[in-house]
Amino acid sequence: MRQISIVIPGLYPLVKTLPAWQKLISGATTHASLHYHLLIAELCRLNPLPLAAISASYYQLPASSHWLKATPISITTDQNSAYVLNASLQLSRQEIQLLTTDLNQLFFQDGLIFHVSEDELLLELTKPLEVTTSPLYEIINKNVAEYLPKGSNKSFWHKLFIEVQMFLYQHPLNRAREQKFQPTISALWFWGEAELPISIPSIPWQILYSDTSWLKHYAAFAAIEFHSLAKTSPLPTDLLATQSSCLVIMEHFLWEPTIDSPQLLEQCMALLSQLKNQPKTEITLYPGDGNCYHLFRQNSWWQWFKTLIK
Repeated sequence: MRQISIVIPGLYPLVKTLPAWQKLISGATTHASLHYHLLIAELCRLNPLPLAAISASYYQLPASSHWLKATPISITTDQNSAYVLNASLQLSRQEIQLLTTDLNQLFFQDGLIFHVSEDELLLELTKPLEVTTSPLYEIINKNVAEYLPKGSNKSFWHKLFIEVQMFLYQHPLNRAREQKFQPTISALWFWGEAELPISIPSIPWQILYSDTSWLKHYAAFAAIEFHSLAKTSPLPTDLLATQSSCLVIMEHFLWEPTIDSPQLLEQCMALLSQLKNQPKTEITLYPGDGNCYHLFRQNSWWQWFKTLIK
């Protein structure tokens, strides 16, 4: 039986009133789903999820070090609080390289080493972190102070967060971004700690489709095939042709939960309907409403029988 798991957070509000959606989920079995970060950890068979270490391994950086992701974010403030406004700033490679060089000059004496990644920075430490961080997905439009690192070494990280803010406030990179009417970089969000497991996780998928770099890194670590997805298309059409079990994760919907074109929505629903009607295929859909939907062919006597005995 081929398994296809599809994670599209933010899809449900766009399709919930469409007749095509109601038809798609008719006869589906429904269960409560985990919060996004825990869901991805479960699907990847890695909990806790070592996002930074996975990317460090992909770039063949020292496995003996400890790693954090350092994601550029934009913050807005009111009289009492600071809120994360944007966590997908789309920095160029040149901008990331400039930040990395300047940060290393500033914080080298603190034992911090920044590295260039595809769309953010990686932070290398030689000593254990002794803190737990909050996933980036949890902090959008939230008060930053409530989500700063916690643990025995939290004071160091709180101080570092402020120092980086001060460093970025007058940085030439932000002045250049302002002139281009681009959002400025207010801070770096440190997150994604945990160590890589000794053994490769055992997962049921042969192909991983995603629009985010860290999942490409995970696919390399898990030794499975990876296909990059364009942000302009919610689902890969070659799901209809392959006979492999597949995992599809559209992470950009966390930051931009919209599809500009109604035609794309129609294409998405049509593809899901076609997948649902393929023989010997089980589809688990996570549309971001707190549920997962198990879709199957209604004319399959075996699937019909399974719904009776559950």
